[in-house]
Amino acid sequence: MTCVSSDLPICLLCRNNYAIFEEIRTKTITVQASNNRGDSKKAKLFITLKRSPDFFENMKKFNEIREENEQKASKLQEESKEKTE
Repeated sequence: MTCVSSDLPICLLCRNNYAIFEEIRTKTITVQASNNRGDSKKAKLFITLKRSPDFFENMKKFNEIREENEQKASKLQEESKEKTE
């Protein structure tokens, strides 16, 4: 998987063992100017990650925790409504 650094929280993916850092590189791209000043060159940072061997297990745990949190939030919201009525 290759992504531009601003697209994903790379550190979290690696730290939480969803992905393994593989490569970082830069590429110069030409950007079209919109104000007749001419094209300019910009550097883009590309970070390549590899899916962790534990990816699917970690995603299963993540989804279980998320569902549990949503149930708790729903329950708290219902209790809050009951108190105000």
